[in-house]
Amino acid sequence: MSTRVMYPVEIKEEAIKMKLASKTTEEIMNTLNTKNPVQVKIWWRQYRNGASTPSVSSLAFPCQCSFRC
Repeated sequence: MSTRVMYPVEIKEEAIKMKLASKTTEEIMNTLNTKNPVQVKIWWRQYRNGASTPSVSSLAFPCQCSFRC
């Protein structure tokens, strides 16, 4: 049984700061107590692609409907 972990924005921002300081993904995981290395990489990719903060969910997609959601 798996549970989904939602990390606070502060953790995500700290991970980006650590990545900018040339820390490895493993070091970031150990320091911030995250469990999945892919998650840190997703936050980093979102940051590089122009997200102001890495708070955007990797599963969030823009709405494609014709009316305003």
